[in-house]
Amino acid sequence: MADNKMTKEDATTILLHEVHHPVFFQKLANDFGIIPGTTEDAEELVKIASKLRYASQVEQKSEGNAIKQASAELDAVLNRYYGANVPTPLDEEIRTTALYAAQNPILKEAAQVFGAAFAS
Repeated sequence: MADNKMTKEDATTILLHEVHHPVFFQKLANDFGIIPGTTEDAEELVKIASKLRYASQVEQKSEGNAIKQASAELDAVLNRYYGANVPTPLDEEIRTTALYAAQNPILKEAAQVFGAAFAS
């Protein structure tokens, strides 16, 4: 990719397979038993995470409680389907993977391209 300009689609694919699959989806599978059955399911889970991240950012800038409400509703769903409503904090595996991703030039470029495309 060094000679060619990375596209948003390239960045999305790289991040999905090199970051989300080994960390995000493994965490969902291990802690909550959530395993996406299709690519569309995986994409929806990533969209949900993005929406929650956005709600968290908005809440930090306002007096709202959208993230608390979303968390409570998600807890209810998890409790109903999986019997668990308290997510575990970030563990060492996620920190190690994040450090690897930050030091990998291809993943770093993919994250920058994706972030720029997402911001526009």
